[in-house]
Amino acid sequence: MHFITTPTFQWLRQHVSRCRNELIVACPFVGRAFLDEVKRIKLKVCLKLITRTDLAVFAANSSDLDAVIGFASIGGDVRSLPRLHAKVYIVDRSVALVTSANATFSGMNRNLECGVEITGTEEVEQLAALAETGFGSFAIPQSWSTSSLETLKQPVSALRATMSDKRVSTIIRPDELVEIAVSDKSWGELQQGLPGWTKLTMSVVQNITEDTFNLQSIYRHGLPCARQAFPRNKTPREKLRQQLQLLRDMGVIEFIGGGIYRKLITSDATTAKCKA
Repeated sequence: MHFITTPTFQWLRQHVSRCRNELIVACPFVGRAFLDEVKRIKLKVCLKLITRTDLAVFAANSSDLDAVIGFASIGGDVRSLPRLHAKVYIVDRSVALVTSANATFSGMNRNLECGVEITGTEEVEQLAALAETGFGSFAIPQSWSTSSLETLKQPVSALRATMSDKRVSTIIRPDELVEIAVSDKSWGELQQGLPGWTKLTMSVVQNITEDTFNLQSIYRHGLPCARQAFPRNKTPREKLRQQLQLLRDMGVIEFIGGGIYRKLITSDATTAKCKA
């Protein structure tokens, strides 16, 4: 057993430069410095990043959306896991680091962090399995394509402006899901650039007056809207459920268990029904 302290960056560079087959990283916050190190890998390896895709996390600059998009654009598999707090780096399933350090410049170089290096094959395999299944989460981490991540740019920009106007702290802890109320104008800007089904489902959630709701409420409010906006779609229930997963990953809503969801980003706006 070896303890790895700041700068964790030295461990990352040493082992990533030797990567031959697979790199698995589970970390809530990601920065450009991490992406630059991954790009130094000369061989074609399997790249997996399990991280948070909350709009508020990106808007507060706690994590770098461009870095996450860059990871996906070089062939990396980006998977979203709400409430992720673990920081795990696994190289070729032969060595791993469990640490307090995020994959950001500060996390790797400035903050006083400590981690444990694991080299036992069985232990590393167990750790990789835990990471890929979400560390005991109720849902397996969901993959996000490069194009899907790109659609978050406009909502993140709109939310960043709102957070700045309200002087919201730019530091978001990994164990927090942030509740934010936005203006009518900002709510509309949040939806710009999102795919039609995502935009429609956001409108449906907004039109539910209660802060918490269940799937039946989504069906009751959303199915008429979906059938009007997408008359050729034969599986509107499945599409609405799928969009709820995306909104959960984006930090717009939270799944609190027992089939109940809670709004995290709200507006006083009365959103036009069936808006897509």
